[in-house]
Amino acid sequence: MSLWANYPAMPNMDKDIELTESDIQFECPHCANILIVDRAGIGLEVACAHCQGMVIVPEESRVFEEVADETLVQPEFDFSDLSAAECEQRRVQVAGRLKENESQRTEIQSYINKATIELHRWQLQIRKLDTKNRELKAELEALDRAAN
Repeated sequence: MSLWANYPAMPNMDKDIELTESDIQFECPHCANILIVDRAGIGLEVACAHCQGMVIVPEESRVFEEVADETLVQPEFDFSDLSAAECEQRRVQVAGRLKENESQRTEIQSYINKATIELHRWQLQIRKLDTKNRELKAELEALDRAAN
C-alpha cells in the first residue's frame, strides 16, 4: 500500500481550470469523474476525491495532452538586435528569475503538501466522529426501545 493511499486526488470541480505541464488529468475508473494530480504523483495510489476508490495515477494524461497545445503556447524570442554582452547580461537576469521562480514553486508545493497532510488528518477525525455518531445513535435507539 502506498504512503499516499489515503490522500484524495483533487476533483476537477471547475471545468475552466487551467492545467499546467505538471498536471495530470484523468478519469477515475470507478466513478468516471475527472481527477487532477500533479505529475509527481505518477504511479502512486490515491483515493478518488469523489468515490474514495483507490486509483493509480497514470503516466500519461490523455485529457491534458489534448489541450496542451492550446493552453501552453511557447513565446518566440528574437535577440538578434542585442550584442553578445547584452545577451549575456539578459541571460544572467533570466537565469536569476528562473531560479527565484523555481524557489517560489518549491515553497508553494511544500505548503500544498503540508495542507494535504492537515486535510488528511481532518478527514480521519471526521471518520472517527462519524463512527462515534453511529454508535451513539444506536445506543440512543436501544435506550428508546428499552424504555417502551
